[in-house]
Parts: sequence; C-alpha cells; structure tokens
Amino acid sequence: MSNECVHNHEERAISGTWVIDEILKALEKGYKMIEIYEIWKYETVQYDHNTKTGGLFPEYISNFLKIKQQASGWPADCKSIVEKEKYITEYFDKEGVSLCADEIEYNPGRRQIGKNPLNSRLI
Repeated sequence: MSNECVHNHEERAISGTWVIDEILKALEKGYKMIEIYEIWKYETVQYDHNTKTGGLFPEYISNFLKIKQQASGWPADCKSIVEKEKYITEYFDKEGVSLCADEIEYNPGRRQIGKNPLNSRLI
C-alpha cells in the first residue's frame, strides 16, 4: 500500500458550503482554496437589554416567551396585587416582555405551545 496520494489536484478538490470558521481552520491546516463561488456576510446583532432592541428574531422570541410565561401561572410568592404588579414590572425590566395580569393563569397545554417554538428555533 502506497502512502503517496495518486489523485491529481482536481480529483482531490471538494466543493461545498462552509462557515468562515471552518474555512480559516482548513487554511490553517494547509488546505488551499482554488475557487470561491459566493460569500454571504451577515451583521452580528446582539440583543440590547437597555433599549430592548436587536438580537435574532426578537419579536418571535418575545411573542412565544409571553405565551409561555403567562401560561406558567403566577409565581408561588405572588399573592397580593402589589406583588403581582411588581412581578410584571420586574419581568419586563429583565426580559423586555409585557405580561398581561388578566392572562396569567397556569395552563400546561398553552405553556407547551409557547415553549416548543422557543426550544426548537434557538440556540
């Protein structure tokens, strides 16, 4: 068995789609790029907690997070109106999502409807 590759450059070449990190790693390991057909560049956007803007699909996330959170019911320590108002305010400050007090009620089916899209589309 020979250790020398008998293929020519064209036979060893591959074509495909890669993210830039993979390309940089391949170049680092000595691979060569013969031809580039297309490059797509995306701006990196991060959610800003202060302005409640930016990020990837913020409206999508906020809508399903609201459904999930309201269907989770009130936290055990929220008994009085003041505690419930404080919870809604603090939740908005942390997540940027406005909860509706009249719609906060434990509903496991509805909670799952809100949770599934969040888990299947992210991270």
